Amino acid sequence: MRRSIIFNNMDFNEIHKQIEASFEKGPGDLPVKYRDKVVKGILVPEDNYLISGSIAAWAWKEIAESKFPEFYVIIGGCEGDKVYLSLEDFETPLGTVSNVQLKSTNEKIQVDEEKHTEEKSIEMQLPFLQFVSKDKLDKLKILPLLVGKGCSYETLESVAKAVKSIQKEFVVVVGSDMTKHGEKFEFNQFRYGIEQEINNLDMKSLEFIQNLDVTGLLEHLGKTNLSNGKGVCLLLELIEENGRLLDYQSYGSEDISTYASLVF
Repeated sequence: MRRSIIFNNMDFNEIHKQIEASFEKGPGDLPVKYRDKVVKGILVPEDNYLISGSIAAWAWKEIAESKFPEFYVIIGGCEGDKVYLSLEDFETPLGTVSNVQLKSTNEKIQVDEEKHTEEKSIEMQLPFLQFVSKDKLDKLKILPLLVGKGCSYETLESVAKAVKSIQKEFVVVVGSDMTKHGEKFEFNQFRYGIEQEINNLDMKSLEFIQNLDVTGLLEHLGKTNLSNGKGVCLLLELIEENGRLLDYQSYGSEDISTYASLVF
């Protein structure tokens, strides 16, 4: 069991209220119960719910109102040059999320429970997933993957093929913050017209992401500090539908963070 490390000091009611407030502040209301949409994936922020939860809620509402898959691929980022798999179930204050347990001999996918214990990006997505799946919790399963920053395109392509070979319906969830600019983040690329320059940078990132342009995004990653960039590339390898931007916002004045919410 992978124990909670982000929410271990929070209880069910506290997280539940934060998520409800995120929906009210973002899309304006809670998801409805019908599930007639088809969603293949979402990109959401991986920051604190109080900062970016309302942005993430736009995409999670799409998930809540779409067809329930056999499992969710949850993609986070980490150091390394492989994709790291956990076979453990994940615990949050909202309950336990079962692991689909990928049986793969793919050399590009390495089981590494220690990396999953250290990294928080996958856990950050789980309470939202549990909230929007509350009528299906007994059937909820995840495939948790941490994508190393040093992964090559060949590795991403190989891992995508391995996931698709499971031959079950899945939806991909990737956590990624767009840009974090300022001394605090050790990324001071712009001196003048900073907000506009960041916006231009993000719009280029979003163009590649929405158009599933993995090659373009890989080249663009050297110009931005898009978090979990290689994980976003894996998302694009796993799906075939172009993305749609649901929300984009910035936070802060001197140290600026930007966030986006997309559905595919």
